[in-house]
Amino acid sequence: MKKIFTILAFAMTSSLFAQITSADMPVVGTSVNYKNINKNGFNTYPTTVGTGVTWDNSTVVEKIDSVVLDYILPSTTPEADTFPTSTLAESMTGNAGHFFYSIDANAFYRDGFYDPSQNLSVPYNDKLKLYTLPFQFGTTFSDNYTCVAGTFSTYPAIVDDGTYVSDVDGNGILRVPTGYFNNVFRIYYEESFTLKADIGLGSYMGMVSITEFGYEFWKSGHVKPLLTYYNTTTTDLIGGGNTVTIGVRYDKHAPVDGPNTVSVNSIDQDNMIHLGLVSPKVFYVNSIGTLQNCNIEVYDMMGKNVFCSRINDNTNKYIISLENLTSGLYIININGQTINFNKKIALN
Repeated sequence: MKKIFTILAFAMTSSLFAQITSADMPVVGTSVNYKNINKNGFNTYPTTVGTGVTWDNSTVVEKIDSVVLDYILPSTTPEADTFPTSTLAESMTGNAGHFFYSIDANAFYRDGFYDPSQNLSVPYNDKLKLYTLPFQFGTTFSDNYTCVAGTFSTYPAIVDDGTYVSDVDGNGILRVPTGYFNNVFRIYYEESFTLKADIGLGSYMGMVSITEFGYEFWKSGHVKPLLTYYNTTTTDLIGGGNTVTIGVRYDKHAPVDGPNTVSVNSIDQDNMIHLGLVSPKVFYVNSIGTLQNCNIEVYDMMGKNVFCSRINDNTNKYIISLENLTSGLYIININGQTINFNKKIALN
């Protein structure tokens, strides 16, 4: 699974007018440098599907750290004997683990993974078919997998109920801080499995359930997603409790189709929000519907929250005064039950 053990697995997408084939997959020597993003400014757009849509993430705030994914020969890894039929291994800078893949003219497969932090080796009994090739917008995928031959902290590892489904559910424009991309396709995916460390006689040293969903934004001709979002929940089925990990990253070095334009006096058609300027550091918000119970937050470009307010009145107008802030670029977020508005603003 992609982010569960701090390794990013592979996925892909298509163009409405061109299919994604085996020729579009990463090869040995491929390297992608992703910039991590503060998730507070990212909009998952759960209902934005179909064609002709815009996913505006131009206002997300970058973190300092990056993630580099390298694709190498499986034979060069310590786990080569465990994955003898794999043709590609994926590694992350600073992490000794790997995901293993194989590909043919009809499909791209995940063969399993190795996580050194848990001494966890998981070769699947049957390859997990991530994607049938070729594919395009509107294509859906699903497959199941298990493993009874791996190791988990020196004990036999069992993977039960492994399921994976994905849907190329959107096509449109993706905006990121560096600019915009035309004809981008979004993949929504879900994955879940149960991992057990078998100590024999029906007893387990550990048992966890892992579920993940996420979005990947792809453009034909660009290897790997332009932007990825993941939400992973790990539940301890013996000791109880769970942890949730959320992450967002984008390929900052991907060549854009054009620059973003930053306009303060703008209308968000999806949320029907109008943000305008009263004075250099005072803004007004107008909404078609009520703004009641909406939270307004402002972040600086380092991701620090510098303003927070909640609208308690049943109103469709609100004034935001930022006169105590220094001049510069900021991100304004307005979030409510039916509103999710993000905009980059400049204070002069």
